[in-house]
Formats: sequence, structure tokens, C-alpha cells
Amino acid sequence: MVVRNVAQAVAALQAAELVGDMDELATHVGLTSLEMFGLAVVGMPWDTKADPASGEVIH
Repeated sequence: MVVRNVAQAVAALQAAELVGDMDELATHVGLTSLEMFGLAVVGMPWDTKADPASGEVIH
């Protein structure tokens, strides 16, 4: 049980460290970090490929 709690604590600290980076990146594109995270979760652009010439999504 202790190992699980330590792993959760480490993961929470790692996530907290990323918040500052997310805020900084989000401000560059005019979003909040929550909006940027939401777009990443909903959009998941890495699951699709685009044609380099046209930019159209390839399914």
C-alpha cells in the first residue's frame, strides 16, 4: 500500500511541475492551460495523419 501511495505522490508532483509549462505554452496561443489540455484530449491530432500537400486528414 505504501508503494502505491508513493507512486501516486510522485505522479502528482510530476503533474504539478507541468502546470507551469502548460500555462506558458498556452499563453503563446491565447488559451488557458485547461483549454489547451481539453483540445489535446478531444482533438488528439496524433491519432490522425494529414496529407502534407493539402493538409487534409487521411483516415
